[in-house]
Amino acid sequence: SQGSIDHIVPLKAGVTNHSFKFDINDRGYVFRLPGYGTDKLINRANEKATYLALGDLGIADEIVLFDEKSGIKISTYYPNSTIADPFSDEDLYLSMTKIKQVHDQSLRANHSYDLASMIRYYYKLADEIHAIRFRDVQDVLEKVEELLRLKDAMAIPEVLCHGDYAHTNVLKLSNGDIRLIDWEYSGMADPMMDVSMYTIYAQFDKARIDLAVEYYLGRKPTQQEAVRLYMYVALGGFLWSMWGQYKQGLGQEFGEYPMIMYRYMKDYYRIVQEMLLQ
Repeated sequence: SQGSIDHIVPLKAGVTNHSFKFDINDRGYVFRLPGYGTDKLINRANEKATYLALGDLGIADEIVLFDEKSGIKISTYYPNSTIADPFSDEDLYLSMTKIKQVHDQSLRANHSYDLASMIRYYYKLADEIHAIRFRDVQDVLEKVEELLRLKDAMAIPEVLCHGDYAHTNVLKLSNGDIRLIDWEYSGMADPMMDVSMYTIYAQFDKARIDLAVEYYLGRKPTQQEAVRLYMYVALGGFLWSMWGQYKQGLGQEFGEYPMIMYRYMKDYYRIVQEMLLQ
């Protein structure tokens, strides 16, 4: 028999989606409703395929229902869980070792996390509604293309990556387990990209970015690994600065966020150039 649905509570509103918690027969679930305009940004069939690939590995949130047409997802609610604190060394270590475990599985998917396409797409969306406020954007775009060529030349073997790896997607369960949630942007990519995305989402300085990659690798990075790390910091910064400007153009307020992300692009482009000249 069907239980009655009760205790419907809105959860922390995500930037992309709206989520609610509800109970059936004293068991909690999370209902995710995709936000306005997300169909432009996210392929739900790909997201569903990722959840199937992760299957029963005990890595991701447990899916009860996933409708790829609407993007509606119902998953298990974990009571008394908390999100990772990126400025706690312990939580940063947990976050990095957990995503390394995922990467080391070398899981495959039929869809890729196509950073170049995403960058060009967000740039176009922001440009079309005249939302870009950076005067030197044409100059910076050339540097972005340069970094994308560098990425392609490296030809790093790709694995299934989270794509939106942020501390807010690292859930610490009350039993000590860790779950990585919200795989909307997942796809095949260079695993170093996940590390970089985590660091810029938390707005780390260089010392903390370097600590994150050491935790991830279990050692100091090689020259090539460091170049990859900083290259993705720069590219991720540009991507999210364009995304932020586009969202601002639609009326959402992001304050300094797009500028901070844009600064990552410029600063870490310079760092990559210096390292390549060594």
